[in-house]
Amino acid sequence: SPKIPEGHAALGSVLLSLGRPSEAATELKRGLALKPGDTNMKMNLALADVRAGQSSAALPLLKELSAQGTALPPEVEIAYAQALTEGGQRPAALERLRAAVAAAPDNATLHDALGSLLAQEQDWAAARPDFARAVELDPKLVAARLHLATVLMQLNQPAEAAATLEAAHEEQPQDVAVLNELALAYSAQGSYDKAL
Repeated sequence: SPKIPEGHAALGSVLLSLGRPSEAATELKRGLALKPGDTNMKMNLALADVRAGQSSAALPLLKELSAQGTALPPEVEIAYAQALTEGGQRPAALERLRAAVAAAPDNATLHDALGSLLAQEQDWAAARPDFARAVELDPKLVAARLHLATVLMQLNQPAEAAATLEAAHEEQPQDVAVLNELALAYSAQGSYDKAL
């Protein structure tokens, strides 16, 4: 294997973007062995570890980066929160995401992630504003629309959920999850003809 850290970093980054996190982690570890202080490689390795289901391996890297005062990009903040959650540290994950949202209030993905964590706790009322803000910031973010609709159904607001899902259906007409949730929202309103 080459002894050029940048080569390992580049290959690791490509493998990560191709959805091959375990292979990416291997390359990034090789790169870090050659250039231990590389912040970008550490962030990418943490992302790779979380995506490969190795959150416990990612946490020390993420804590180190955070302790150094490194500003973490939103994608890494979300991975950090996921790693904390999977490690049984949900309050710390919420704190991280809230701070990340405060630092980047116009980031739809961060709002969606915070709403998702709140929804996992079944705190529907608290999750709703973050999902609504994510949709407002990025109307094409179908996942946020689906999450918002799920919360609206939990809050017994099927008409609002249906309107949200109709917009999501326009963006992703073949998305089965959107179609299923839309059918449920229509059924909850008694619009059985639309549900079919």
